[in-house]
Amino acid sequence: MRKGAFVLAVLIVGGCGGASPAATSADTAAAAPATRSPAPSPSAATEPWPSGGPVPTELSGVWRLGTSAGTMRLSGNTYAFGQSNGNVVVNGNEIAFFNGSGCGISLPGGIGRYSWALSGANVSFVALSPDPCARSDLLAGVTWTKRP
Repeated sequence: MRKGAFVLAVLIVGGCGGASPAATSADTAAAAPATRSPAPSPSAATEPWPSGGPVPTELSGVWRLGTSAGTMRLSGNTYAFGQSNGNVVVNGNEIAFFNGSGCGISLPGGIGRYSWALSGANVSFVALSPDPCARSDLLAGVTWTKRP
């Protein structure tokens, strides 16, 4: 099966396996704390977050995977793939995904680290180490296009 078709299938069934309803813009705004306050994920841990800050302006927004209906939302310190969501911090061109609703691995584990690069309206990610929560199927080797 082509990787794009596989990724679309994963997005349709909820990304990393989360079963929470899709976030609305009001939910996203409420779940995007400016500080490191409680995470939107049910697997939030009391361990300190990885170092980094919120998603920068150029990476913030809704991204579409090719011509599929699959979307990724990045805002503040949150991410969402379809119905699966969690937290994110950015350090330069490195982004760390953690507290995934479908992952079940609490901090300090469950962190997926990627480098990211923008090219026009497209963003691509490269895994910096194996992601224990299988997000690499949604990120590594695919191109996301920013929705206007």
